[in-house]
Amino acid sequence: MIELILVSSNLEDERRVIESNIVDKFYFKFIDSNSAYTKKEAYTLKTDWGAKKEPFVMVKNKDKVLRCFYSENSDKVVDEALEFIKGLQETYD
Repeated sequence: MIELILVSSNLEDERRVIESNIVDKFYFKFIDSNSAYTKKEAYTLKTDWGAKKEPFVMVKNKDKVLRCFYSENSDKVVDEALEFIKGLQETYD
C-alpha cells in the first residue's frame, strides 16, 4: 500500500493533503514536529534524509521509499508531492 508521510508543524499542509482526496486510496500519516508525542519521530525521519526545514514529505510503497520531497527555499513541497501521488494514482487504478 502506498503511504504518504508528511512532517510539518503547519496544519495548513495537512489540510491541503486531506482536501486533495488522495487519502481515500492511499494511507496518509501526519507527523506534527511541535507535538511532544511525535517530535522525536519527526526529527529522526528528517535527519535520516538530511532535511532540516519543513515540510518534509515521504512517499513509500510498503518498505520501499519511492520519493522524498523537501526544499530549503520553497513552499511548494506539498504540491509537488500531491502531483507525484496523483501520477501514482493512475498507475494503481
